[in-house]
Amino acid sequence: MGYELHGSADDANAIWTAVVEAGTEHGIRQLGMRSQFVAHIEAGIATVGIDYLPSSIITPGAPKLFPRGIPDGSSIPTDVTEYFRRPGELGWGRRGALTSHDFIGRDALAAEAAEGGPARHLAGLHWNNEDVIALFASQFGDGPLPDPMEMPRKIGASLDQVLVDGDPVGVSTSRTYSTHLRRTISLCVIDRDLAAPGTEVTVLWGNPGTAQRELRATVTSLPMKEDRRRTDVSTL
Repeated sequence: MGYELHGSADDANAIWTAVVEAGTEHGIRQLGMRSQFVAHIEAGIATVGIDYLPSSIITPGAPKLFPRGIPDGSSIPTDVTEYFRRPGELGWGRRGALTSHDFIGRDALAAEAAEGGPARHLAGLHWNNEDVIALFASQFGDGPLPDPMEMPRKIGASLDQVLVDGDPVGVSTSRTYSTHLRRTISLCVIDRDLAAPGTEVTVLWGNPGTAQRELRATVTSLPMKEDRRRTDVSTL
């Protein structure tokens, strides 16, 4: 379980120190950015600059949103707009009203809703354990070497093609090893007809020009572990 604290940057160090000191007797731990991003994927939270880009990235003076250089992976977009995601694709369709006020893009979202919702949905992927283990084992054998997997995950954006019968049907992001689930997982924006839990797909692993491999994966619902964000901590 974790929390976000918001306030003046001038007080950040003092507040951080106070929280750590107060939490010592309760077993508080400082786990770092990699742990935070693992928890995001287990919870099914898409992160800006990692799993998608907002349209503001193309405006003059927009901040650099990719935290660690240019994205890699087997999914190579031909245009930056391929990194964009509609609110409904990320499961945020219910957070905004289409009739209460005007805003840029409202007509497009209304048309999408009239057509039955977004054409793609955000889902989770459980990567096949045997295929992942074989990928790691290949680093110690003969033959071409596929790109290795960082553990528990890469800090930065990585997008991989999701395939069914060799045809692209979606994009996997934030491949992560989950100690809680004891498996490799990721988020996936996938065609809505294939977004049902249990759908079998493959993920094309590796940058173009490398010894790419297709790794089996299974679509799963989000979040991937118990959602405790509304837990009343006073009862624990």
